[in-house]
Amino acid sequence: MREKSPRRRNSRVDALPQDEPAKKSEFKPENRLYSLEGHCLGLLLQKPETLYNLDRALQQSKLERLVVDDFANAEHQQLMALFMQALAQDESDTLTYIRQNLPAELQGQLTNLLTQKHFEEEKNEDKILEDLIRSVMNLRLIRVNEALNQLRYLQQEEPENLPEKQAWMKQTMEYTLLRGKLDQALARSVLTS
Repeated sequence: MREKSPRRRNSRVDALPQDEPAKKSEFKPENRLYSLEGHCLGLLLQKPETLYNLDRALQQSKLERLVVDDFANAEHQQLMALFMQALAQDESDTLTYIRQNLPAELQGQLTNLLTQKHFEEEKNEDKILEDLIRSVMNLRLIRVNEALNQLRYLQQEEPENLPEKQAWMKQTMEYTLLRGKLDQALARSVLTS
């Protein structure tokens, strides 16, 4: 009896890997961070009054108020700084002030943020605020975890001197405590209560 050799699959020439449809952009932490920053900024720009309640909720969780450095992207930092300036003045409303003082290269970014549909159907302001609070806390959690990973990487190498090692240990402790506060705050069922 003659053994059958395993059949080889014929591959079609027109189905080569380079001809496959382009995959959607792969998930990268930077993309998530950028999207989360844009979401937070968009909500704040559309509802500037929520900043005060956001800051109050952060402080109740023993966290710092929202600051420009909560944003990693340079454009987002510029927009946040301008947003804070707009809230500090009382000559014009927030968006008018921002539009009047916004550099031309950021006009497109502002338009994108203002046209995002965050909660077009949602009427409950508490839910919108809770989403903003959770988003800011998640933004901080991502940054804290990145910092802890960098410190772990640095600690794999032998520090050059004792003060450097102590500085790494101190930073690690600070970030670990901050992550604990963020985890506790995020674990609460209702952040706005």
